[in-house]
Amino acid sequence: PQGQRFYFRRDWLRNRVGAAPAQLRMLRIRGDSMAPTLLDGDSVLIDTGRTAPSPAGIFVLHDGLGLVAKRLELTG
Repeated sequence: PQGQRFYFRRDWLRNRVGAAPAQLRMLRIRGDSMAPTLLDGDSVLIDTGRTAPSPAGIFVLHDGLGLVAKRLELTG
């Protein structure tokens, strides 16, 4: 979220989150389409290096209008 600072230990990000710190971004959730999992005003840590929905999970996508957080799973 703009103007707000978050601090994480690099070793925690690499070992616990499993992502390179340079590929991480923070995003503030607006709206209730993912409630009760994500609530309006929640802050989430996004791994921009993970681009395929496998394994299934919550991903942030650009829907043509803006960024949206949605649960995705490959089917077929």
